[in-house]
Amino acid sequence: MRSYLTSQLDAQLADSLQRAQRIVRDGPPQAFRPRADEGPASCSTPPIGFGQAVGSVTATTSQTCGPRGYQVAASGDLRRLSTTAAAELLDVATDTAPRTISVPVVGDVRVAATTTADGTVIVQGLQTRDVDDVISRFIWWDLLLGVTGAAAAAAVGSWIVRRQLRPLREVADTAHEVTTLPLASGEVGRTVRVPDRLTDPDSEVGQVGGALNQLLRHVEHALDARHASEQQVRQFLADASHE
Repeated sequence: MRSYLTSQLDAQLADSLQRAQRIVRDGPPQAFRPRADEGPASCSTPPIGFGQAVGSVTATTSQTCGPRGYQVAASGDLRRLSTTAAAELLDVATDTAPRTISVPVVGDVRVAATTTADGTVIVQGLQTRDVDDVISRFIWWDLLLGVTGAAAAAAVGSWIVRRQLRPLREVADTAHEVTTLPLASGEVGRTVRVPDRLTDPDSEVGQVGGALNQLLRHVEHALDARHASEQQVRQFLADASHE
């Protein structure tokens, strides 16, 4: 996203640099040209901001006028840049290649520079604030959607896990119910069983349910045998006592 937006900004920067070149080469429109008593047009109130976007910066330097730097204010007027800011702009290589630099007070700027036929160096820059704002909003939305998606996935996953473990809880309830039966003495009879719907051998829970039912059957047989043995001993003792 940043690469795409930066490429668009570079296209705007190329157009902006061409406008600045035309203004420097041909001069400003007639209405913006200085009076005769104001000195050479090239060194008067600079026309380099004419037609440029709000927030854009332009710096020029020539043997006649020296270094100058201006930024287009929100009102459309030109605000003169500090000497340090102008020097930072004019330090850019004049190969027309776009690059990002940090200018004091102005902030991060995407700039490109060139040299005209008369030796005037022109540096044109556009602020990267709009690109940075879009990327920042994109990141925040991405984080928000990511957290929301993770929370939704966790909720759905929790519901699925609980749903899948519900049969296992029923098997566990059957096992707990067996522990409450009086198995220590007396005739036990038939104990509880895991429902048939939970004994499908094709599923893990069904295998557990089937194994538990088989275990309960073995326990019942063992308890019945113990009870029968106890009954025989009691009968023998009763007969012996009677004799």
